[in-house]
Amino acid sequence: MPETRGCPGARAAWGGEVTGGGYVLGRPDPKRARQFMPFAALRGYYELVHQTERVPERRRDLSQEDRERLSRKLAHLRKGSMATVTFYDGDAYVSVTGVVARIDPEAQALTVVKRVIAYADLLDIQSEDIPDECPWQD
Repeated sequence: MPETRGCPGARAAWGGEVTGGGYVLGRPDPKRARQFMPFAALRGYYELVHQTERVPERRRDLSQEDRERLSRKLAHLRKGSMATVTFYDGDAYVSVTGVVARIDPEAQALTVVKRVIAYADLLDIQSEDIPDECPWQD
């Protein structure tokens, strides 16, 4: 326990009272614990660093054969299945793994977790729902 001699009647930082012997007694002050709470001084910094790690690349033009392969993979994909989707995200290709939340053929979009991905941005789809024996699978 911290010693507080020379400060009669002083209150310790953690809330105890000073006794005649100079030692602090009592319960810890709940306000003191706030200094140990996590603090994100650089809010958004880690997301920014993660974005700069991406290597910019041009969008690849898919051949007719590749588009047909993706179409067949989409036909086998089901809502609720686990999938890894590789797609173009502005300046680079990104892979996202998660549960397929929605497949919307009218809007030409696929939703993995909360990420909406346009069919035009798709490069590849891998899932346990896509049969292994298909000759068109990579």
